[in-house]
Amino acid sequence: MHKSRLFLFGDSFVDWDIPSYHWSDYLKEHYDVNILGERGSDNISIIFQLGKLPEYREGDRIIIYWSDPSRIQKHLMGKMKPKQKSRWWHYSDVIDKSRIETLEKMKVDRSDGWNASGLENELLFIKKLKYILSEYNPIYVTWNNSFYNKTKQFTDLVQVSTLHDESGEGETKGDWHPGEQGCYDIYKILLAKLGNETPLPFKNNLL
Repeated sequence: MHKSRLFLFGDSFVDWDIPSYHWSDYLKEHYDVNILGERGSDNISIIFQLGKLPEYREGDRIIIYWSDPSRIQKHLMGKMKPKQKSRWWHYSDVIDKSRIETLEKMKVDRSDGWNASGLENELLFIKKLKYILSEYNPIYVTWNNSFYNKTKQFTDLVQVSTLHDESGEGETKGDWHPGEQGCYDIYKILLAKLGNETPLPFKNNLL
């Protein structure tokens, strides 16, 4: 059976390895899912991810999972230590420690700018993207309140139970990415936005 293509852009909410059956895996039962997002991405980098979008084919859809407006582009962090087992990014990974104070200031400046004016040109372009990509009928969602507060006219805030909420021990302790139930809830929300298909049954015990 032919499946329409679905392209996912965003940060770690589209690219995380626990639970083992992610909300994107549920959607693979309905669509040919292509994950083009990358964990740790800021919103400018999410916009640039769209450069990987192939030429439109009938039935193609897009979901963009927007991130925290205070995040900055990774390349500004300079050379980083090789990634070890940890899923998380830490300032300790920055080799040039003299950058850290500046990086922190940049995050504060971006947060202040977004909350004051929405970083107006950035906000306007994010809104305009929905028109530019209109043939894909894009879906905008975010987990972040600050982003949503400036984009609520065209973005949905999706906040569900996290790995920490659902387990809160071992590798899930302090992890605010969606848990098993959270992933299922995101799947149902997004499936409804994509169409009217009946959702699959819930899968659990997948941590």
